[in-house]
Amino acid sequence: MPKKSIKFLGLDFAGKTSIITAIKEKFGYIEKVKEIKPTRLIEREEFQFLNLEIISHDFGGQVQYRDDYLKYPHRYLANTDLLFYLIDCQDPERYGESLDYFDKVMEYFKEQRENIPIMVLLHKFDPEIKENRELNKRAMVLKQNLLKYKEFQIYFFETSIYDIKSIMDAFSTGLSFLFENIEMLYSYFEDISKRYNILFISLIDSTGITVGEYYSALRLIDKLKIYNLYLEVLKKVKMENKEKYEFSDILSNGKRFSGVIEVLNLSNFDFYLLIIIEEEKENLEKTISALDAIEAEKDKMEVIISQILT
Repeated sequence: MPKKSIKFLGLDFAGKTSIITAIKEKFGYIEKVKEIKPTRLIEREEFQFLNLEIISHDFGGQVQYRDDYLKYPHRYLANTDLLFYLIDCQDPERYGESLDYFDKVMEYFKEQRENIPIMVLLHKFDPEIKENRELNKRAMVLKQNLLKYKEFQIYFFETSIYDIKSIMDAFSTGLSFLFENIEMLYSYFEDISKRYNILFISLIDSTGITVGEYYSALRLIDKLKIYNLYLEVLKKVKMENKEKYEFSDILSNGKRFSGVIEVLNLSNFDFYLLIIIEEEKENLEKTISALDAIEAEKDKMEVIISQILT
């Protein structure tokens, strides 16, 4: 099985281990996050995503460890396939220190001419302060400072442990760069969403990592509601050992939606398919027929997944 190495870097207390814990646990991780102690040197874990063995490295951010990484960068940073760099957006007094560390890390990759994808996570962008004008202004300045590395693929995400979807979106996007053909699935989901008037469709692997998704012009509050509802329903699917679970709820605009989670096995891998469709009061049959029509799309999904894995 092919191996890929991903690395989480940033200053101490930036939230690297908290994010990794949230990704692993998904349910009830907040209490575990409160018990986290500072990482010493590097903590290494392995997990499988599709047909890849992923080796995750959590780099301790204390200054003595950072000095060691930078003194011997080839020992620590070589063979990196994907980099997550975290910045604590609620600690502006350390922005300069964090940017300086990022510069030195990037200098190594620049010298080695390794154009790896880099996910910059502006972390602790908590829901209750997300609209704070000063915070957003500081975030914009941070992004401008980091965009000077035009030769690298740098992507920005605003994350919070109180918004699990923000974390999973950043992580899933990063992992998608490890597969050459994964954009095929995103394009396909866009196509069938328009054909069947789907609000949200997502294919999620058995560990909870999004393989591909598409959603129409949903408000952020509705995206979060749908994802949290998905987690709740997923618990029931697992506890009751069901292959399919249907549910419904109301969007922020007052309109009702229907949803379904179905367990699929594609190319010998287990997935959860999540579909959300807005209900039409005058024509509920149309909603039902759209959900039924997607059944015929599974063969196409199988073909696309097999192409991604080759």
